[in-house]
Amino acid sequence: MRYSRKERIIAKYLSAFPGAKQFLKKTYQKLNFILYRPSHTHKSSCAIGAAEDGEKETFFGYYDKSPESQCGTYLLYHSTARNTKMLPSGRESIEVVCQNLGNDEVIYRNITLAYNWQQGARLHWVGPKSFVFNVFETNSGYDAIQVTIDEDGEVTESRLGKPVYESIESGFLSLNFEKLNKLRPDYGYRCHEVERELSLSEEGIYFKNKNAEEWRVLVSLESILKKYPIKTGGDVLSVAQSFQKFNHIMANHQGDKFVFLHRYFLDGRRIDRLFCYNMNSQKITLLNKDEMVSHYCWKNSSELIVYMRDEALCGDNYYLVNADTGEIHTMKDLQDKFGDGHPQSFNEKFMVFDTYPNKSRLKELFSYHFSNGEILKLGEFLETLSYYGETRCDLHPRINLKGDKVYFDSVHSGKRHLWWIDLNQKV
Repeated sequence: MRYSRKERIIAKYLSAFPGAKQFLKKTYQKLNFILYRPSHTHKSSCAIGAAEDGEKETFFGYYDKSPESQCGTYLLYHSTARNTKMLPSGRESIEVVCQNLGNDEVIYRNITLAYNWQQGARLHWVGPKSFVFNVFETNSGYDAIQVTIDEDGEVTESRLGKPVYESIESGFLSLNFEKLNKLRPDYGYRCHEVERELSLSEEGIYFKNKNAEEWRVLVSLESILKKYPIKTGGDVLSVAQSFQKFNHIMANHQGDKFVFLHRYFLDGRRIDRLFCYNMNSQKITLLNKDEMVSHYCWKNSSELIVYMRDEALCGDNYYLVNADTGEIHTMKDLQDKFGDGHPQSFNEKFMVFDTYPNKSRLKELFSYHFSNGEILKLGEFLETLSYYGETRCDLHPRINLKGDKVYFDSVHSGKRHLWWIDLNQKV
């Protein structure tokens, strides 16, 4: 029921014609759903549960963070009365919720206008009892709020000065969400009316030390283009700044390295470059050779699991990439079996990953154990074509720190909800 290698190759070559690809892709998916429509909305061998907030829809966001606190006491999620089949609105807020997992008591609730359906407000934990999320104020623009829970369960708030994309032990990382809204609105915010004019040296990835007030540029478009100019056929190209962006910053567990994508567009075709930044040496390293990088996660402090293209090896597949040496190895257990997905691991024992909808519009969820290569199917969940494009609901699986729950977003019930699978409770 999955798409064949031949079908994926056709889709790959249609990427050179993005407008035609989107039309043909959706038409083909509609036809397949008519032919292969499943009799069930979901199936799992483990017990599942959902984050409920009355009649509202709930979700967490991206796959690189766990909604469960490090201490296992609290759960973070977004809540909205807005129908999530509709596009996000920069004028209609959603809520950020922190809930006690022990008694379901909501200990914090606030609103934000800075969100999208794929990543929410970048709500995530930054410590055992501290989390951040992004906001927008008419007078001051985009910002982030850090919330800290004390021993008595009381909360305090502080402002960070810029919207946060990623957090490490020593501080916070930010990027240009306005540019994301222009080039990839799935991950941008819609609140601003006018995009700021930034120079090549100003636009980039910013860092704020937790003990400092000011943000500073770590990586700018100017520095990337100077060290790694855009080339094709040996010639250096000049790509307009308006067609370039940084996205998907992801730090390793130790916080001494982070990777990010530099994406640019040539004749409507998207090209990806995966870079690693070393916080100690300030060294920037280009990690991929070909022009497609999709999703990735850190396996340990130096190695990444990346779904990308490497024509010299196995084309579009999962690869193990060493961020220190640049070595790339095919992950043979996953080679050409599942297509693209969202890999996530918080330990070196196993990872979870999902798939995009198959011909039945079922998205599958798997675990992959590093020691023996065992792949276990954890479930499958329906996503009808009512959710598509920017309103899609990828599973975005996330393991909690204890390793006994997998959290994911899903619309198999007819509404968007944050769900979890209890790996220790079979049904």
